[in-house]
Amino acid sequence: MPPRLEGWSTSGRRGGDGAIVSEQRVRADAPVVEHSERGGRMLGARYWRQIPRSTAGLVRSREGDEGVELRLVGGPLLLRLGPPRVTVAGDRVECSYPILGGLLVRREGGTIALWQAAGPPAELGAAVTGYFPRLTGALYRLVQRPVHVALVRGYLARLIAEAGR
Repeated sequence: MPPRLEGWSTSGRRGGDGAIVSEQRVRADAPVVEHSERGGRMLGARYWRQIPRSTAGLVRSREGDEGVELRLVGGPLLLRLGPPRVTVAGDRVECSYPILGGLLVRREGGTIALWQAAGPPAELGAAVTGYFPRLTGALYRLVQRPVHVALVRGYLARLIAEAGR
């Protein structure tokens, strides 16, 4: 049974150009990272560490100076992202990555962003904007989107659980 997350919401749509916009968010009792560039980088790093956990090790993530790569174990490059960009403004800290390519990408473009708003109430979230998936229609809705939402849910639940320790 997935953990109960206060204020959990997920939304998604496809634009007229075929680009995906997807956002997941949840409330938290308090911020889970500091309101700084370091805190923003932690949001990103913790997300990429969650991917192998959530996929039972079938998908591996590798972070480096050039960005992030997600690969199937012993297999193809699923997703290639550029270096992180951290933004700290108002009560929000965000770490975003440009989407550059990979098997899951029809064409370069868009971003993946992981964010925290200090609130009150504090909120955590993930957003994919301007992404052009290789899978379209029912395949995207029935396969890729539910996997993405489950990964984000696990990531957000883990952030909150670790902050409560």
